[in-house]
Amino acid sequence: MNDDAGALTLTTQWDAAAVAAYQEAHFGKTLLFTGHTDWDPAAIVAAYCGQGSLENGFRQMKDPHFVTFAPMFHWTDQKIRVHAAYCVLALLLASLLHREAQAAGFPGAWMRSWRRWRS
Repeated sequence: MNDDAGALTLTTQWDAAAVAAYQEAHFGKTLLFTGHTDWDPAAIVAAYCGQGSLENGFRQMKDPHFVTFAPMFHWTDQKIRVHAAYCVLALLLASLLHREAQAAGFPGAWMRSWRRWRS
């Protein structure tokens, strides 16, 4: 740190080898904790990776142009439950459509098709 003409300046240096070693040791690692002691490591990792697709499904339910949960114009608990069941069923069908499109070699194309169909 220097005081040049009343202005403070700070000079820094990076040890590139130390930064690379730190990145190698600490970045890109995920620790998974589970109570499923009877699961093998591959099943634990598969369950963790599946969490992202589940969260994506809930994100899609918030999309007003896809499988949306709102707005609901229902006032009774029974009708709200039916509406929720329909939304989850629609999300399930959209997920199956996505899986079939990927199996047929069209990854991502189903969303573009959906948007074209909606407009």
